[in-house]
Amino acid sequence: MMAKAKKTAAPARIPAEEIPYTVPANWRWVRLGSINQYEGDNVEPSAQSDTIFELYSVPCYEQKYPEIVAGEKIGSAKKSVKKNDVLLCKINPRINRVWKVEQYTEHPLIASGEWAIIRNPDIFADYLMRYFQAPVFRKYLLSNVSGVGGSLMRARPKFIDIYPVPLPPRVEQARIVAVIEELFGKLDAAEEKLRAVIEASPARRAALLRRAFTGALTEPWRAAHDCDVNAVLSPAAPLSEAEAPYAIPDSWRWFRLGDVTKIVGGGTPSSKVAEYYENGTVPWLSPADLSSYTDTYISHGAKNITELGLEKSSAQLLPKDTVCLSSRAPIGYVVIAENPLCTNQGFKSFLPADCYLPKFLYWYLKGNKPLLENYASGTTFLELSAKKAGLVPFPVPPLDEQREIVRLLDELLTQEDAARAAAEATLAKIPALRQAILARAFRGQLGTNDPADPPALKDPPRP
Repeated sequence: MMAKAKKTAAPARIPAEEIPYTVPANWRWVRLGSINQYEGDNVEPSAQSDTIFELYSVPCYEQKYPEIVAGEKIGSAKKSVKKNDVLLCKINPRINRVWKVEQYTEHPLIASGEWAIIRNPDIFADYLMRYFQAPVFRKYLLSNVSGVGGSLMRARPKFIDIYPVPLPPRVEQARIVAVIEELFGKLDAAEEKLRAVIEASPARRAALLRRAFTGALTEPWRAAHDCDVNAVLSPAAPLSEAEAPYAIPDSWRWFRLGDVTKIVGGGTPSSKVAEYYENGTVPWLSPADLSSYTDTYISHGAKNITELGLEKSSAQLLPKDTVCLSSRAPIGYVVIAENPLCTNQGFKSFLPADCYLPKFLYWYLKGNKPLLENYASGTTFLELSAKKAGLVPFPVPPLDEQREIVRLLDELLTQEDAARAAAEATLAKIPALRQAILARAFRGQLGTNDPADPPALKDPPRP
């Protein structure tokens, strides 16, 4: 090892005209370089091939745990560090990366050269770490950089040394850190709960749809209404009990989709014929139109075709209330035609029928993507043919109960979506809340400062 001693300057107070903002009277503004007592060694780990190191590298920062690695596997020189050294990442300073050396093992501690290393046993390391994460310091860090964008951008060490640090009394440093950790702990707990709400949302939606199509959702409704066992109208005979996928209420009937509705495919006119597309007025859907579509009803896609283009394709003009299902990977996008339109061959569409409400079928298809995929086939990609789509079992309640199921699903799923959106919006605010806490902390606005505490640094004598 070759020592790289750093000359330690006397604490440098910042002139009044350069002070960023007012802090309590017993705080002092100092330059970072004046309080940094780091005196480290350059280390060549590869020259100590059998030695195991505890390495604080930038890539392992996200896991908040250093690499425990043999010297022979470390290809470049590093810096020796000690427990409670604070590491400030110089690479791409837009990313807020500040780390405190913890010493998890008994192995030698080293850090990548991409860190600026700050050491001062008389200042709480956690205080410095939190200050380096605060908005005021991040603004300074980004004010003088080299390189252009992303990983090429570097904070410049010579400027880091002159950036201001608000230095309260040591006991106040500890109080500030304690309050920050308490508040951050509450935010961590809130964040965990919000993420749980968001992550569980698909499962809650799926459970609600299962209840709807097993009859559980409308069990109270059936108890209050006369449900005629013969109320389900269909041109076909229902499935036998042995063919039924699961039990449903006595007043419901199982059918196959092909027995209760006509299923049609789509088509695409030749892309080489301009007159099939130019100035077209016929709405034409492709599955790509639905990749980010969230509404139930749709009136048009990204393209229109002409009436001649429709005539020259295998598609047909679908009436209002047709339920359109994407039948090629990805299978499962579903919309209802708000007005007459046509689709390309990536759809199977279910024409309106008397025995079901379009929106009832819509929700059934939305909630049964795995079932639809089970009926699909293909080697390169899955496709659900019209014939196979016709075999999909479909539970059909009386129309009055379908209306109640649709009403309840619309209401409950809207509430679920609102709850998820609220959780996502609140979760998105948490980083700003953390930054607001840090901003107040380093202005002395957490209510912890005691004016009787002696200053961290003595005032210079008057001339």
